[in-house]
Amino acid sequence: MSSPTPPPVDPTGAAWNTYVNSQSFNVTGLDGTPTTLSFPDVDSLAYMRTTTGIVAGFAIGFCAQLFIVLLLLTPPDRRRQPIFLLNMTSLCLLVFNNICVAVVESASYQNAGPQLLGAFFAYGKSTWVPIVIQSILNAFLYLSIMSSLVLQTRVVFAAEPTTRRAVTIVGALAVLVEFGIATTNSTYQIILQYTYPSIVVVPHWIYRTMRLYFVVFVAVCCVVFLYKLARTIYRRRKMGLDVKRFGPFQIVFIMFTQCLIVPCMIPPRKLCSLIVPPPS
Repeated sequence: MSSPTPPPVDPTGAAWNTYVNSQSFNVTGLDGTPTTLSFPDVDSLAYMRTTTGIVAGFAIGFCAQLFIVLLLLTPPDRRRQPIFLLNMTSLCLLVFNNICVAVVESASYQNAGPQLLGAFFAYGKSTWVPIVIQSILNAFLYLSIMSSLVLQTRVVFAAEPTTRRAVTIVGALAVLVEFGIATTNSTYQIILQYTYPSIVVVPHWIYRTMRLYFVVFVAVCCVVFLYKLARTIYRRRKMGLDVKRFGPFQIVFIMFTQCLIVPCMIPPRKLCSLIVPPPS
């Protein structure tokens, strides 16, 4: 199937190459009837598999390396602290989570035929074990990361007991809410894998809420850290310390602020598509 008004034939021209790549073709569907696919469908699947595999491979290596470095460089007396244990737990969960992703992306049911025609649902139930493990790990990953951030926020307010207590209570409630949303999403995903075809439909708003809730939580914690760091720099200047000196406090404050501002420069619609992929 081709466009009724194709551009002039020019193998080196952008318009002709775009036209060629936009063509559709017929293949035999699962029920034996002709099914129309297109080159953009194949390109989109290849792009998704490639990017997902690259991210998973990088995460496995980087998190494993960071785990070993922190374990070797952290003093023994600090290894028993809850923040350290939660951070190490998060790294372990990230490694195993991305191992499951790598296993899934390397499976035969991720090829173009099964994915585009829906044949991957014909595989046995044991096929979905990595996806089920990943779904379970996701909920506990959110729990460990957010709990670590709550404890680190407590440290920031060490000199303010009342504020520290309030931050702890609010943070703990926020963590429980996110864990509940993540657990609900994981439960839906597991039920869907083992009951297809069925009437079970995963509400997309649960996934969107889970991701956006986590992003907002991390942003609020970062703003709190920036606020306390700015007050520390201001007080040191008022006391006559570091008046003409550009030190570590200023460097951390500027870089931290840039990490919060630069993503906001991306168009909102594109940023939302990066944070929350549209439902397939």
